[in-house]
Amino acid sequence: MIRDTDTLAMPGNPHAVPADPASVPVSDLFAGSRYRVIGRLGRGGSADVYEAEHLALGNRVVIKVLKIDLADNPMYLDRMRLEAQALARLRHRNLISVTDSGCTSDGRPFFVMERFQGQTLLAELRSRGCIPVDEAIALVQQLLAGLSAAHDAGIIHRDIKPENVFLCDPDDEGLRALKILDFGIAKVLPGADVTRAPKPLSLKSHEGMPLGTPRFLSPEQVLCQEASVRTDIYGTGIVLYELLTGRDPFFDVEGYLELLDAHVSLAPPTPSAVAPQPIDATLDAIILRALAKEPELRFQSARAFSEALAAAMPRPLGGSRSPRAAPRPRLSLLVSVVVVLGSALLSALIALLVGRAL
Repeated sequence: MIRDTDTLAMPGNPHAVPADPASVPVSDLFAGSRYRVIGRLGRGGSADVYEAEHLALGNRVVIKVLKIDLADNPMYLDRMRLEAQALARLRHRNLISVTDSGCTSDGRPFFVMERFQGQTLLAELRSRGCIPVDEAIALVQQLLAGLSAAHDAGIIHRDIKPENVFLCDPDDEGLRALKILDFGIAKVLPGADVTRAPKPLSLKSHEGMPLGTPRFLSPEQVLCQEASVRTDIYGTGIVLYELLTGRDPFFDVEGYLELLDAHVSLAPPTPSAVAPQPIDATLDAIILRALAKEPELRFQSARAFSEALAAAMPRPLGGSRSPRAAPRPRLSLLVSVVVVLGSALLSALIALLVGRAL
């Protein structure tokens, strides 16, 4: 099951294309619900995405709707249920929140998410070419924080890529929050916390078929082996590589089978060898460890990956911008005032003594 375009489309997503015609007019899609359609935002391989308004509250939301031709497919219905439940139960600043669910007027399931202004990380990258080291690390640390929350609940994403990461517009302090999108092919691990993770899929995925996006598939996904949290580590490693270099590790590899083979057997170029900006050896080593072919050789958790990145950067990071300059200490001003006053008093005292001597 390959997902080249199966993403949660948002404003700024360059892959957004017109959705397939629905069985009812778009304006009537949510008739009888609490929502009114504003417009279509985009589409994915399995779902269409709309901007809508809550009729009573007046706030804008995003609604993901299963495509009409998949409405009777048990596998896609089950995946839609799992994604909605996962995002509704996982409350974290770097994850999209699901606030409601229901069925369209033609019987298709949908779920409602919070609405943000901004663009996908892919659109950001394409507009800028590459991202400065400090900023790229800060963004990936936000990505790892969201993944860590999902992993702690027993959920792995399995499709981490720039299209599935949303970068919000700067807030009042100039910080840009990152949100992980599209848990459409997420997996619930055995033994997951039932209070935080949704019920696993009722049906098994197609056997013998890689599940994910070709350029971001981990070696174990290519080989149809068991996925784990380290699968998301590999995808995140590719995202960081691409942010720093402006290209993915196997940019020059053409052909689907050749690309799959590259993930399994081809060593990626060292980031510093292809990046248009300086990359030090420590950061090179961190990224290549995240991209190790054997899951056991990668970071074993999102938290460990983030800690390694923090250790590689000596100065603190406060988001996706450069840290504020430290204010100049006031002590130097106080010392100057004391020196001036002291000099004036000393001059007055000398003048007085000289006057008396005369």
